[in-house]
Amino acid sequence: MRSRLTHEPPPGDSWRVNRSRSLVRRGGVSAERSETAMSQKSKSNHATRGWSLRSKLAFRSRRSSDGCLLWRGRQDRLFWGGRLQSVRRLAFVLSHGPMRLDEKVLCRCWHVRCIEPLHLFAGSQAVLSARIKRRRGERNGNHKLTRTQVLAIRAAAGPQRIIADLFGVSRTTVGLIRRRRAWTHL
Repeated sequence: MRSRLTHEPPPGDSWRVNRSRSLVRRGGVSAERSETAMSQKSKSNHATRGWSLRSKLAFRSRRSSDGCLLWRGRQDRLFWGGRLQSVRRLAFVLSHGPMRLDEKVLCRCWHVRCIEPLHLFAGSQAVLSARIKRRRGERNGNHKLTRTQVLAIRAAAGPQRIIADLFGVSRTTVGLIRRRRAWTHL
């Protein structure tokens, strides 16, 4: 257990944290490290060396307003057990116990950085594929046309080149829409 400073560093003085995890004034006066100094220190692997997995996960994550425990590390991997491992997998194994190698850790909330144990569950690649919904039409983030424009393209008569120029898309896109190979859900 880390002990706290008996006094806070005076304002205006220059303090730093040295390698032995103590708070040091630049003049050379040393004191034990406080929780405040710990939270301000860089969240690198050196800062958490020797900590338990539960402590590392708690140190590098924050609770969001929607109940997710969001990982705030530099990447979604953590060096544990002699190798880099998925943070989600480590959080799942810590809370639910071991899992098979062919299983994947899936999240109910669909948040990329969520490591909340209540949101995590194990599933196969088939379960993951079944959960992914293909976004079609205007729900796709890369759409250039709206539903009414697509219906207008299908109803329009004339060369594809002219229709493509009117709507700001390629001739290929107009041809795919007319043959119902694109925007097939309409």
